[in-house]
Amino acid sequence: MRGKTINLFTIPCIFFFLASFLIACSGDDTESIVPKINFIALTKTKMTQGDFFEDSLRLILSFEDGDGDLGFPQNDNRYDITLIDSRNNQIQDQYKLPPLPDSEGRAQKGQMSLLVYTSCCLFKDQIPPCSAPPQYPLDSLIYKIILRDRSGHTSDTVYSDKVYLKCI
Repeated sequence: MRGKTINLFTIPCIFFFLASFLIACSGDDTESIVPKINFIALTKTKMTQGDFFEDSLRLILSFEDGDGDLGFPQNDNRYDITLIDSRNNQIQDQYKLPPLPDSEGRAQKGQMSLLVYTSCCLFKDQIPPCSAPPQYPLDSLIYKIILRDRSGHTSDTVYSDKVYLKCI
């Protein structure tokens, strides 16, 4: 009868492992439909101010969307990514993702690189933007980035590292 005895320690262990397995497999997916975006890096942290094409940097991000509905069609006028200038909370630029393969409802994730053009320095004392006053040689900003999917879910806002603008 030696083989048929059950150790009292064995039963709680079986229940513990079974409960752990069920909890791990039944994870809460309610947030997975909301896209996630993470700031990874900037290719540089200083730019010369300008109206538009004078200087640029790349913003490296990672993204994930649990239900796989990222990317508006190219003929749709909605944008996937919004870039906001922290100095005045104004939209600096908006981007469309390139066409993504149909994920058939499965999660999408990856990395992207956004080309960000310079902007003007902003000053106090009613000094016009994009001027070069000697008392303000540098300005700085942080980019706020938001990702939106086709269902209208928006990610949390993520923030870039500080970018310095040379004003002179």
